[in-house]
Amino acid sequence: MRNTPIIILTIFLLTTSIVGQTTVSHDVPLFPYKHQGKFGYIDAKGKLRIPLKFDYAGKYSEGLAVAKLSGRMGYIDVAGNFVIAPQFDLADDFHEGLGAVMMYGKGFGFVDRSGQVVIKPQFAQATGFSEGLAHVRKGEKWFYVDQTGKVAIDLDCYQAQQFSEGLAGHNCGTPGFINKLGVTVFGSSDFLDVGPFSEGLAAVLTESALLEGYVDKTGHFVIPPKFEEAERFREGLAAVKVEGKYGFIDKSGKIVIPPQFDLAYGFSEGLASVTIGKKQGFIDRTGRMVIKPRFDVAFEFSHGVAIVLFGRREWYVDRTGKIIAAAP
Repeated sequence: MRNTPIIILTIFLLTTSIVGQTTVSHDVPLFPYKHQGKFGYIDAKGKLRIPLKFDYAGKYSEGLAVAKLSGRMGYIDVAGNFVIAPQFDLADDFHEGLGAVMMYGKGFGFVDRSGQVVIKPQFAQATGFSEGLAHVRKGEKWFYVDQTGKVAIDLDCYQAQQFSEGLAGHNCGTPGFINKLGVTVFGSSDFLDVGPFSEGLAAVLTESALLEGYVDKTGHFVIPPKFEEAERFREGLAAVKVEGKYGFIDKSGKIVIPPQFDLAYGFSEGLASVTIGKKQGFIDRTGRMVIKPRFDVAFEFSHGVAIVLFGRREWYVDRTGKIIAAAP
Protein backbone atom coordinates (compact mmCIF):
# COMPACT_ATOMS: atom_id res chain seq x y z
CA MET A 1 0.00 0.00 0.00
CA ARG A 2 1.14 3.53 -0.65
CA ASN A 3 0.39 4.56 2.91
CA THR A 4 -0.66 8.20 3.01
CA PRO A 5 0.58 9.70 6.28
CA ILE A 6 -2.08 10.96 8.67
CA ILE A 7 -2.86 14.49 7.59
CA ILE A 8 -1.31 16.61 10.33
CA LEU A 9 -1.97 20.33 10.44
CA THR A 10 1.27 22.13 9.64
CA ILE A 11 2.46 25.15 7.80
CA PHE A 12 1.78 23.26 4.57
CA LEU A 13 -1.86 24.21 4.92
CA LEU A 14 -0.79 27.63 3.70
CA THR A 15 0.90 26.39 0.55
CA THR A 16 -1.05 23.36 -0.58
CA SER A 17 -2.65 23.69 -3.99
CA ILE A 18 -4.72 20.54 -3.98
CA VAL A 19 -8.13 22.03 -3.43
CA GLY A 20 -11.68 20.75 -3.34
CA GLN A 21 -15.28 21.76 -3.37
CA THR A 22 -18.70 21.43 -1.77
CA THR A 23 -22.32 21.40 -2.77
CA VAL A 24 -23.91 24.79 -2.08
CA SER A 25 -27.39 26.17 -2.60
CA HIS A 26 -29.10 24.86 -5.73
CA ASP A 27 -26.48 22.08 -5.79
CA VAL A 28 -23.83 24.35 -7.32
CA PRO A 29 -20.32 23.11 -6.45
CA LEU A 30 -17.72 25.79 -5.75
CA PHE A 31 -14.01 25.55 -6.46
CA PRO A 32 -11.23 27.86 -5.20
CA TYR A 33 -9.84 30.06 -7.98
CA LYS A 34 -6.82 32.36 -7.97
CA HIS A 35 -6.18 35.29 -10.29
CA GLN A 36 -3.65 38.09 -9.94
CA GLY A 37 -2.81 37.10 -6.40
CA LYS A 38 -6.38 36.98 -5.07
CA PHE A 39 -8.71 34.04 -4.41
CA GLY A 40 -12.39 33.58 -5.09
CA TYR A 41 -14.61 30.70 -6.18
CA ILE A 42 -15.83 29.44 -9.53
CA ASP A 43 -18.49 26.89 -10.45
CA ALA A 44 -17.98 23.73 -12.51
CA LYS A 45 -18.30 25.74 -15.74
CA GLY A 46 -15.63 28.23 -14.73
CA LYS A 47 -18.01 31.08 -13.90
CA LEU A 48 -16.88 33.30 -11.02
CA ARG A 49 -19.35 32.89 -8.17
CA ILE A 50 -17.52 34.52 -5.25
CA PRO A 51 -15.36 37.57 -6.06
CA LEU A 52 -11.57 37.54 -5.94
CA LYS A 53 -11.11 39.12 -2.52
CA PHE A 54 -9.20 36.67 -0.33
CA ASP A 55 -5.47 36.17 0.18
CA TYR A 56 -6.12 32.43 0.36
CA ALA A 57 -9.22 30.26 -0.08
CA GLY A 58 -9.54 26.57 0.66
CA LYS A 59 -12.07 23.90 -0.16
CA TYR A 60 -15.54 23.84 1.33
CA SER A 61 -16.25 21.24 3.98
CA GLU A 62 -19.57 20.98 5.81
CA GLY A 63 -20.65 24.27 4.25
CA LEU A 64 -17.65 26.31 5.41
CA ALA A 65 -14.27 27.07 3.86
CA VAL A 66 -11.02 28.43 5.24
CA ALA A 67 -10.20 31.91 3.92
CA LYS A 68 -7.39 34.32 4.71
CA LEU A 69 -7.28 38.10 4.96
CA SER A 70 -4.50 40.33 6.29
CA GLY A 71 -2.45 37.43 7.55
CA ARG A 72 -5.23 35.74 9.52
CA MET A 73 -7.49 32.80 8.73
CA GLY A 74 -11.19 32.38 9.38
CA TYR A 75 -14.15 30.60 7.82
CA ILE A 76 -16.60 31.76 5.14
CA ASP A 77 -20.04 30.47 4.20
CA VAL A 78 -21.17 29.53 0.70
CA ALA A 79 -22.01 33.17 -0.05
CA GLY A 80 -18.41 34.17 0.62
CA ASN A 81 -19.12 35.96 3.92
CA PHE A 82 -17.01 35.43 7.01
CA VAL A 83 -19.02 33.61 9.66
CA ILE A 84 -15.93 33.03 11.82
CA ALA A 85 -13.74 36.12 11.67
CA PRO A 86 -10.14 35.80 10.45
CA GLN A 87 -8.20 35.50 13.70
CA PHE A 88 -6.13 32.31 13.47
CA ASP A 89 -2.60 31.71 12.23
CA LEU A 90 -3.68 28.41 10.66
CA ALA A 91 -7.05 26.74 10.11
CA ASP A 92 -8.18 23.44 8.60
CA ASP A 93 -11.41 22.06 7.15
CA PHE A 94 -14.39 21.27 9.35
CA HIS A 95 -14.87 17.60 10.18
CA GLU A 96 -17.83 16.37 12.18
CA GLY A 97 -18.79 19.89 13.21
CA LEU A 98 -15.35 21.02 14.41
CA GLY A 99 -12.50 22.85 12.70
CA ALA A 100 -8.89 22.65 13.83
CA VAL A 101 -7.22 26.04 14.31
CA MET A 102 -3.78 27.13 15.44
CA MET A 103 -2.35 30.15 17.22
CA TYR A 104 1.40 30.60 17.27
CA GLY A 105 2.77 30.10 20.75
CA LYS A 106 -0.32 28.17 21.87
CA GLY A 107 -0.81 25.31 19.45
CA PHE A 108 -3.80 23.63 17.83
CA GLY A 109 -7.32 23.56 19.18
CA PHE A 110 -10.84 23.22 17.78
CA VAL A 111 -13.74 25.59 17.15
CA ASP A 112 -17.39 24.87 16.38
CA ARG A 113 -19.41 26.35 13.53
CA SER A 114 -20.20 29.47 15.54
CA GLY A 115 -16.51 30.11 16.11
CA GLN A 116 -16.64 29.18 19.78
CA VAL A 117 -13.48 27.48 21.02
CA VAL A 118 -14.54 24.04 22.30
CA ILE A 119 -11.03 22.62 22.73
CA LYS A 120 -8.49 25.29 23.62
CA PRO A 121 -5.29 25.53 21.56
CA GLN A 122 -2.76 23.27 23.25
CA PHE A 123 -1.59 20.58 20.83
CA ALA A 124 1.63 20.52 18.82
CA GLN A 125 -0.09 18.53 16.07
CA ALA A 126 -3.66 17.43 15.40
CA THR A 127 -5.77 15.66 12.80
CA GLY A 128 -9.36 16.42 12.00
CA PHE A 129 -12.06 14.44 13.78
CA SER A 130 -13.07 11.08 12.36
CA GLU A 131 -15.81 9.00 13.95
CA GLY A 132 -15.75 11.23 17.02
CA LEU A 133 -12.02 11.11 17.73
CA ALA A 134 -8.95 13.14 16.73
CA HIS A 135 -5.33 12.04 16.90
CA VAL A 136 -3.19 14.69 18.63
CA ARG A 137 0.28 15.30 20.01
CA LYS A 138 1.05 17.27 23.17
CA GLY A 139 4.72 17.60 23.95
CA GLU A 140 6.20 14.32 22.77
CA LYS A 141 3.11 12.23 23.54
CA TRP A 142 0.41 11.11 21.10
CA PHE A 143 -3.15 10.15 22.01
CA TYR A 144 -6.79 10.38 20.85
CA VAL A 145 -9.22 12.98 22.20
CA ASP A 146 -13.00 13.17 21.98
CA GLN A 147 -14.96 16.25 20.91
CA THR A 148 -14.71 17.79 24.37
CA GLY A 149 -10.91 17.49 24.39
CA LYS A 150 -10.92 14.65 26.91
CA VAL A 151 -8.35 11.90 26.39
CA ALA A 152 -10.27 8.97 24.92
CA ILE A 153 -7.45 6.56 24.03
CA ASP A 154 -4.04 6.85 25.63
CA LEU A 155 -2.08 5.22 22.81
CA ASP A 156 1.31 6.91 22.48
CA CYS A 157 1.90 6.04 18.83
CA TYR A 158 2.81 8.41 16.01
CA GLN A 159 2.01 5.76 13.41
CA ALA A 160 -1.64 5.45 14.42
CA GLN A 161 -4.34 6.18 11.87
CA GLN A 162 -7.63 7.99 12.06
CA PHE A 163 -10.63 5.79 12.81
CA SER A 164 -12.40 4.29 9.83
CA GLU A 165 -15.35 1.93 10.05
CA GLY A 166 -14.91 1.66 13.80
CA LEU A 167 -11.24 0.67 13.83
CA ALA A 168 -7.88 2.44 13.65
CA GLY A 169 -4.75 0.78 12.34
CA HIS A 170 -1.32 1.33 13.87
CA ASN A 171 2.23 0.22 13.24
CA CYS A 172 3.64 0.63 16.74
CA GLY A 173 4.81 -2.48 18.60
CA THR A 174 2.80 -5.31 17.08
CA PRO A 175 0.95 -3.77 14.12
CA GLY A 176 -2.80 -4.17 14.22
CA PHE A 177 -6.12 -2.46 14.86
CA ILE A 178 -7.76 -0.95 17.93
CA ASN A 179 -11.40 -0.13 18.63
CA LYS A 180 -12.72 3.10 20.15
CA LEU A 181 -12.07 1.78 23.65
CA GLY A 182 -8.39 1.49 22.77
CA VAL A 183 -8.58 -2.30 22.89
CA THR A 184 -6.61 -4.26 20.31
CA VAL A 185 -9.10 -6.16 18.15
CA PHE A 186 -6.43 -8.04 16.25
CA GLY A 187 -2.80 -7.76 15.23
CA SER A 188 0.11 -9.95 14.28
CA SER A 189 3.89 -9.99 14.46
CA ASP A 190 3.69 -11.04 10.80
CA PHE A 191 2.14 -7.69 9.86
CA LEU A 192 4.68 -5.19 8.56
CA ASP A 193 2.18 -2.49 7.64
CA VAL A 194 -1.59 -2.01 7.80
CA GLY A 195 -3.90 0.28 5.90
CA PRO A 196 -7.25 1.76 6.94
CA PHE A 197 -10.51 -0.12 6.58
CA SER A 198 -12.54 0.80 3.53
CA GLU A 199 -15.67 -1.00 2.39
CA GLY A 200 -15.10 -3.65 5.05
CA LEU A 201 -11.53 -4.59 4.12
CA ALA A 202 -8.03 -3.36 4.96
CA ALA A 203 -4.80 -3.96 3.07
CA VAL A 204 -2.04 -5.62 5.08
CA LEU A 205 1.61 -6.22 4.21
CA THR A 206 3.01 -9.45 5.68
CA GLU A 207 6.60 -10.18 6.62
CA SER A 208 6.38 -13.86 5.71
CA ALA A 209 5.28 -13.29 2.12
CA LEU A 210 6.47 -9.69 1.63
CA LEU A 211 3.21 -9.30 -0.25
CA GLU A 212 -0.10 -7.60 0.50
CA GLY A 213 -3.60 -8.97 0.90
CA TYR A 214 -6.87 -7.91 2.53
CA VAL A 215 -8.26 -8.73 5.95
CA ASP A 216 -11.78 -8.36 7.32
CA LYS A 217 -12.62 -6.95 10.75
CA THR A 218 -11.84 -10.26 12.45
CA GLY A 219 -8.31 -10.25 11.05
CA HIS A 220 -9.05 -13.06 8.60
CA PHE A 221 -7.44 -12.80 5.18
CA VAL A 222 -10.34 -12.84 2.74
CA ILE A 223 -7.96 -12.04 -0.13
CA PRO A 224 -4.58 -13.75 0.46
CA PRO A 225 -1.31 -11.80 0.35
CA LYS A 226 -0.30 -12.01 -3.30
CA PHE A 227 0.10 -8.43 -4.46
CA GLU A 228 3.24 -6.30 -4.60
CA GLU A 229 1.04 -3.36 -3.57
CA ALA A 230 -2.61 -3.18 -2.60
CA GLU A 231 -4.64 0.01 -2.25
CA ARG A 232 -7.88 0.57 -0.37
CA PHE A 233 -11.21 -0.37 -1.93
CA ARG A 234 -13.19 2.46 -3.46
CA GLU A 235 -16.48 2.02 -5.27
CA GLY A 236 -16.06 -1.75 -5.05
CA LEU A 237 -12.64 -1.94 -6.71
CA ALA A 238 -9.05 -1.69 -5.51
CA ALA A 239 -5.83 -0.98 -7.39
CA VAL A 240 -3.20 -3.72 -7.02
CA LYS A 241 0.29 -4.28 -8.38
CA VAL A 242 1.20 -7.57 -10.02
CA GLU A 243 4.58 -8.18 -11.68
CA GLY A 244 5.33 -4.49 -11.81
CA LYS A 245 2.01 -3.35 -13.30
CA TYR A 246 -1.23 -2.07 -11.77
CA GLY A 247 -4.73 -3.33 -12.38
CA PHE A 248 -7.93 -3.59 -10.34
CA ILE A 249 -9.63 -6.35 -8.35
CA ASP A 250 -13.11 -6.71 -6.94
CA LYS A 251 -13.87 -7.66 -3.34
CA SER A 252 -13.63 -11.37 -4.12
CA GLY A 253 -10.03 -10.84 -5.24
CA LYS A 254 -10.86 -11.37 -8.88
CA ILE A 255 -8.89 -9.25 -11.35
CA VAL A 256 -11.46 -7.22 -13.28
CA ILE A 257 -9.07 -4.78 -15.01
CA PRO A 258 -5.84 -6.55 -16.00
CA PRO A 259 -2.53 -5.16 -14.71
CA GLN A 260 -1.25 -2.84 -17.46
CA PHE A 261 -0.60 0.54 -15.86
CA ASP A 262 2.58 1.95 -14.37
CA LEU A 263 0.57 3.45 -11.52
CA ALA A 264 -3.10 3.51 -10.55
CA TYR A 265 -5.27 5.24 -7.95
CA GLY A 266 -8.72 4.57 -6.55
CA PHE A 267 -12.02 5.17 -8.30
CA SER A 268 -14.03 8.30 -7.62
CA GLU A 269 -17.28 9.08 -9.42
CA GLY A 270 -16.66 6.13 -11.70
CA LEU A 271 -13.22 7.21 -12.92
CA ALA A 272 -9.69 6.35 -11.76
CA SER A 273 -6.40 8.07 -12.50
CA VAL A 274 -3.81 5.80 -14.13
CA THR A 275 -0.28 6.27 -15.42
CA ILE A 276 1.18 5.02 -18.68
CA GLY A 277 4.81 5.95 -19.11
CA LYS A 278 5.15 9.40 -17.59
CA LYS A 279 1.61 10.65 -18.26
CA GLN A 280 -1.67 10.22 -16.43
CA GLY A 281 -5.22 9.90 -17.68
CA PHE A 282 -8.50 8.37 -16.50
CA ILE A 283 -10.22 5.02 -17.02
CA ASP A 284 -13.77 3.92 -16.30
CA ARG A 285 -14.80 0.81 -14.39
CA THR A 286 -14.43 -1.37 -17.49
CA GLY A 287 -10.82 -0.28 -17.94
CA ARG A 288 -11.62 1.87 -20.96
CA MET A 289 -9.43 4.97 -21.25
CA VAL A 290 -11.92 7.86 -21.22
CA ILE A 291 -9.36 10.68 -20.85
CA LYS A 292 -6.12 9.91 -22.64
CA PRO A 293 -2.88 10.14 -20.63
CA ARG A 294 -1.54 13.65 -21.17
CA PHE A 295 -1.20 15.06 -17.67
CA ASP A 296 1.87 15.07 -15.46
CA VAL A 297 -0.36 14.49 -12.41
CA ALA A 298 -4.09 13.81 -12.24
CA PHE A 299 -6.12 13.87 -9.02
CA GLU A 300 -9.50 12.30 -8.36
CA PHE A 301 -12.84 13.61 -9.57
CA SER A 302 -15.35 15.20 -7.24
CA HIS A 303 -18.56 16.88 -8.35
CA GLY A 304 -17.50 16.22 -11.93
CA VAL A 305 -14.23 18.14 -11.72
CA ALA A 306 -10.60 17.04 -11.23
CA ILE A 307 -7.35 18.92 -10.73
CA VAL A 308 -4.54 18.04 -13.14
CA LEU A 309 -1.01 19.27 -13.59
CA PHE A 310 0.61 19.91 -16.95
CA GLY A 311 2.64 22.66 -18.48
CA ARG A 312 3.89 23.50 -14.97
CA ARG A 313 0.41 24.65 -13.97
CA GLU A 314 -2.60 23.14 -12.27
CA TRP A 315 -5.94 23.13 -14.03
CA TYR A 316 -9.53 22.11 -13.41
CA VAL A 317 -10.87 19.66 -16.01
CA ASP A 318 -14.28 18.10 -16.57
CA ARG A 319 -15.09 14.44 -17.17
CA THR A 320 -14.17 14.74 -20.84
CA GLY A 321 -10.74 16.16 -20.00
CA LYS A 322 -11.71 19.66 -21.13
CA ILE A 323 -10.03 22.50 -19.24
CA ILE A 324 -12.46 24.56 -17.18
CA ALA A 325 -10.04 27.04 -15.57
CA ALA A 326 -6.65 27.35 -13.95
CA ALA A 327 -6.49 25.94 -10.42
CA PRO A 328 -4.79 27.86 -7.58
